[in-house]
Amino acid sequence: MLGLPVSAINEIEKSSWQKLIITFFTLVGTFLAVFIFRKYVDKQSFLSLRLNVAKTSKWQASFGFLLGALIIFFAYLSLFLFNQITYSNIRFVPIYFILSLFIYLFVSITEELFIRGYVLNNLASSMNKYIALLISAILFGLMHLANPNINLLSFMNLVLAGIFGMGVSSVLKGQSYQLYYKL
Repeated sequence: MLGLPVSAINEIEKSSWQKLIITFFTLVGTFLAVFIFRKYVDKQSFLSLRLNVAKTSKWQASFGFLLGALIIFFAYLSLFLFNQITYSNIRFVPIYFILSLFIYLFVSITEELFIRGYVLNNLASSMNKYIALLISAILFGLMHLANPNINLLSFMNLVLAGIFGMGVSSVLKGQSYQLYYKL
């Protein structure tokens, strides 16, 4: 939230390498901040965040990646079919594609650690877990206000993504795939 005014002012285009470095150090800073707050403010261990990354099976991870890829594919397909995407001057550079994957990985880990790991855990321990989920999902949406082209619909989609993405695994104490598996 504090970065919002700064990022809104800073309109200088960054290279892919600069974006990678910024997201990497944002991840490192988030780890340090969460570690310090968890240890000295909450008086709990970092591992008590219960992110359970080590307990995630290959099947669960594969299903999660596949589900994410399918959601992105169908979103792209619907935008393409309704002529909402146009292409001009396409140039594929493999190193930039790889850099983009690392940038998305660093951003997603940072968001998961901060919102689901720290914020949702602390809120859920002090209030109704569904209200905690709603508050953390709204914070997840607010974190994205500096994104280009944000509007009310995209904000609401981010809040819903926060509810379904964070809530299923954190509130139900399982993995996200379990909700889809039971449907």
